[in-house]
Amino acid sequence: MSSVRRASLVAAIVLSVVACARSAAAQEQPGAAPELVVMSVIDVKPDLTSEFGALQADAMAAQRAGGQAWRETWHTATFGYPYRVVVMSPVAKLDQFDSQSYTAKGVGAAAAASINERARRMIAHQQIYLLQRRPDLGMGARPAKSTLGVASYISVVPGREAEIEQLLQTEVNAALRKVGVGYYSVSRVVYGGDTSQYVTLLTFENFGDLGRGHPLERALGADGLSKLYGKLTGVVTNLERHVLRLNEALSFWQTPAQP
Repeated sequence: MSSVRRASLVAAIVLSVVACARSAAAQEQPGAAPELVVMSVIDVKPDLTSEFGALQADAMAAQRAGGQAWRETWHTATFGYPYRVVVMSPVAKLDQFDSQSYTAKGVGAAAAASINERARRMIAHQQIYLLQRRPDLGMGARPAKSTLGVASYISVVPGREAEIEQLLQTEVNAALRKVGVGYYSVSRVVYGGDTSQYVTLLTFENFGDLGRGHPLERALGADGLSKLYGKLTGVVTNLERHVLRLNEALSFWQTPAQP
């Protein structure tokens, strides 16, 4: 598997992962600016994970001081790439990238450059994406107790996006509601990777909660799930699920209403 494909199979987390916003996923209004999120996918050198975590604490403090609204840091939780870190941050407008970063605004250009240089020596691979959240394809608001997430990475044949979006809006949402799922996040890659890829996120309280089974399988049963997957034939080229855990120590939200 190429490093580009490997890094694109993370989760936005939507969080959203895809990627991972905590505001209510209200329907997009016509003409409204899309909600954009930067997702930085980082594979840390295994022997430098502790040092990288300490450095990220410094970076987080600088970003907060520089006025960044929020930041979420996720790690692989057993199932996925073990030394992967996913950092999410909001984008008000793309023109913010024409000026200083929040890190530089917080601690100055020289200190920010030092943080970035130290980080580079600890990173085996990194890829940065711009995601657009698609609340019209998901539902609900992320619950407070949602430190564990299952991110599904859906790669679609170019030109067949409308088909997968209709399926997400109708059958998938209906099935999730049937078993009481209150939150389902969907994002799409805009820049930095496969623009026909969607990242979805379902949250769980813990592995015991996850052990009850994937909500789609609980809602549809094995036969129903097989029929649903049959409708994806020729539309979806790859579907993967990874388990992620929110690192609250390396995350922050500027206001009580978390993003």
